[in-house]
Amino acid sequence: MDPSFHSTHQGQDALAVPPGPTPGGPTVHWSQQLWLALAYLGCAQLSLLLAAPPTYAAPVWPAAGVALFGLLVWGGRCWPAVWLGVFASSLLNRAMLHGSDVTPALVALSATLAAGAALQAIIGARLLRPVLNATEPLEEERDVFFFLSLGGPLACVVSATIGVAALSVFQSLPTEALLSTWITWWAGDSLGVLLVLPVLLPLLPAIRQQWRGRALQIAVPPLVTCALALIGYVWLERAEHAAWEKQVTAASEDIQERLAIRMTRQTQRLMAVRDLFAAGIEVSDAEFKRFSLRTLTLDGLHALVWVPRVPQVERAAVEAVMRAQGRPDFMIREFDQAGKMQVAAEREEY
Repeated sequence: MDPSFHSTHQGQDALAVPPGPTPGGPTVHWSQQLWLALAYLGCAQLSLLLAAPPTYAAPVWPAAGVALFGLLVWGGRCWPAVWLGVFASSLLNRAMLHGSDVTPALVALSATLAAGAALQAIIGARLLRPVLNATEPLEEERDVFFFLSLGGPLACVVSATIGVAALSVFQSLPTEALLSTWITWWAGDSLGVLLVLPVLLPLLPAIRQQWRGRALQIAVPPLVTCALALIGYVWLERAEHAAWEKQVTAASEDIQERLAIRMTRQTQRLMAVRDLFAAGIEVSDAEFKRFSLRTLTLDGLHALVWVPRVPQVERAAVEAVMRAQGRPDFMIREFDQAGKMQVAAEREEY
């Protein structure tokens, strides 16, 4: 464990975590772990409402800010809570809510994503700890900007990189989706940190003293920006969904119209065959073949057969006519239960 998590400076005891067991004993330490894990899990499940499969990378991920704040306040010893929160969220989302089977690959993926998020929180806390332990932390606007840049855009490279690599290995994420997924992941974590830290940092006594009278000034802009970004995201998603539905509806109507036209034409061809034989004129094989060849060139027809109904009393006469026309072995046949052709059994009509 890095000593920087437990260093103290005069006047900054409220920020630093003392070495050794957390004051209050193991019970307090485990309660901190539990609260941090539950807070991460809750924020993650809310954010996943905006995420889309198969990557489930959300446009904003406040849980990353919650994890970083938890490690800043309670020390690096709380990283297992972050790991547990990510692991439970990933497994719950992919296995239970979306019907995926709990396979070794899914467990390995969730564990790797959890390791990436926990490592990101540890690195972010290490980067921010010296700033918070300064004599006058975050006194100037440039200090706040530098502080948020370290914990947000810089540290959030870690989870995005490990997460996309894990999706590529365990979920076969397509190569063309790697960059867009990484950018969405990194931006979501960064926005989450930039949103959460300005809101939660004033809870620390030392920061509250430095930001007295400026807390709203610092916390409101990220909240407004995040709200506007979420509204824009939801609006854009709905607009895209509406446009997609419109395209699908138009394509469906076009296909339906084409099918109706084709079915009408094919039905007309079949009615022409019916009328040909209903006229009472003897149609030879050659004449029917010539008629059929013209019809089969239109509307996707591949075969055209005239199969009249033959009553039992006319069966022998029909078979005799067909043999006389050059089919010496002709008999009315049918398929048996095994799918083989056999001479049709006697019945009223064939």
